[in-house]
Amino acid sequence: MERRLENHNAGLTRSTAARRPLHLIFCEQYLFEADARKREMYFKTTSGKKAIKLMLNSTLDKLGYKKPSIQFLFEDNEGLTN
Repeated sequence: MERRLENHNAGLTRSTAARRPLHLIFCEQYLFEADARKREMYFKTTSGKKAIKLMLNSTLDKLGYKKPSIQFLFEDNEGLTN
């Protein structure tokens, strides 16, 4: 996870290079990739976006986000994509 964040902040990931610096504020870990991908796909849905905004509401407020725009990064076989 640390290496992934370092790569993003070094501009090595095209999809996030323009939005640096990035800060990790939420992380979930799974034993199996299939379970992680299902969770990632849930967070891409409208109800999933609502759920994570509710979970992170106080964190986002403390960080000064007025209207939180949460973007998720997904790892695929070729690297990271949105």
